[in-house]
Amino acid sequence: MATMLQSFGNKKGPVIVCVPGLLGGAEDFRDMISRFQESHHLLVFDPNAERREIGLNGLTLEIMQEIKFDCNADELAGELKKFTNEPVWMCGISIGGKIVYDFAIKFPHLFRGGLITDVGLGPFSDSELFCFVEDIVDNINLNQAWPELKKDLRAKISDDSLRSLIQSQVFYPTKKPPAAWKIGMASFKSMLNRQATDEQFVPFENIDNILAQKSSILHVMKATNLSAINNSSYDRMSKLKSIKIHIIENSSHFLQFTHKNIMLDLLQQMSEK
Repeated sequence: MATMLQSFGNKKGPVIVCVPGLLGGAEDFRDMISRFQESHHLLVFDPNAERREIGLNGLTLEIMQEIKFDCNADELAGELKKFTNEPVWMCGISIGGKIVYDFAIKFPHLFRGGLITDVGLGPFSDSELFCFVEDIVDNINLNQAWPELKKDLRAKISDDSLRSLIQSQVFYPTKKPPAAWKIGMASFKSMLNRQATDEQFVPFENIDNILAQKSSILHVMKATNLSAINNSSYDRMSKLKSIKIHIIENSSHFLQFTHKNIMLDLLQQMSEK
């Protein structure tokens, strides 16, 4: 059976559990592994490991329908028992941060603190990123040959990381127009709507004092452009004792690529207390 946690680094060091974003994997943490492998034990969570082992690669319709943050947090806690019974640090990228929030809610005794990139306790809906991607998916003209479609996407999407992601989700079923969205993008909105992610606020607020009293702080990096944290979520999160928000200037939602040194420095400061 495939393991959902890949182990890297010093097994005697403090544990950092790494949770990738929706389309990510262990490669998202390559620089982190390189920087921390001598001092830390890094465990990279892969919720789709078993599905890939039996040939269900990528974001198939089945996988998109099964993704659940609450389920993944429970599975993660079960997998962690194979490596440690001690509290762990956590790092969640994008939607992976939702799993980190849920883990902290359900297992505060196992949670030492964490870092999350540009995702909040509230829903994605109404966030700048969600609305922007929704508009592109709904309104881009797919009845174009690839050179024209690519030029159109470049004109509409100035952020290099988002444009690369969007372009990777386009394909031509008959090798000529019209193009179509791959299942990851075609089902993106419905998958997010199934998560009821706004439900995370109340249970997190219930454990806020517990986390704060034991200094289990969650550092949240918020982008200034194309953020997945909407204004109401930001305001509400700012009032929590166990969350510290870092606004990263001149950044987009994909700041794990463009501002990775800030992310790694925060992780080091956090985990070497």
